[in-house]
Amino acid sequence: MTDCLRGLGIIDPQWFTSGGLIRGREVHRATHYLDQCRLDWSSIKAVEEWIEQPVEPYVRGYEAFKAETGFKVLRSEMPGFHPDRLYCGCRDKEGVLPDGTPWLVEVKTYTVPDWTALQTGAYLPLLPNSPNGREWRRVGIELTKDGGWGPTFFDDPTDTHTFYAMWASYQWGLKHGRYKDADR
Repeated sequence: MTDCLRGLGIIDPQWFTSGGLIRGREVHRATHYLDQCRLDWSSIKAVEEWIEQPVEPYVRGYEAFKAETGFKVLRSEMPGFHPDRLYCGCRDKEGVLPDGTPWLVEVKTYTVPDWTALQTGAYLPLLPNSPNGREWRRVGIELTKDGGWGPTFFDDPTDTHTFYAMWASYQWGLKHGRYKDADR
């Protein structure tokens, strides 16, 4: 799915460094273990030394997000596949607030980009039925290097259909050899 957004120029890869991608991967791994109550905090120091990047402050930001909102994780790092449109993606967090509102959360270790609206829009059809029969709320959570966090909400109901149009355009381009960096 991100290949589509990158291929169409929606995601500009010049802003992504290899170090940032590695840090993001390790933060995702640590928050997943935190969600499962299996995080060994002492292991984070070893990871930070290995990748030469901070990880703990971002995980602390995620911990603060959960504590301050009461967000209860139902599923973490969930792969999904759309059988009709033939795309896949990995949803970061699915959970509920204390009032029962279901949230689809995309975790970022940088400012939440606008294309996250399309990413989460593409994830909506991959979700199971929402808890309590309520509509999923899509949110990007920016975790900061000082242990903070901030939300960005995505409320445009056309995001899913916009992604579908982009996916169809991208598939056509792949079929006709329009993308140099295509994996096909």
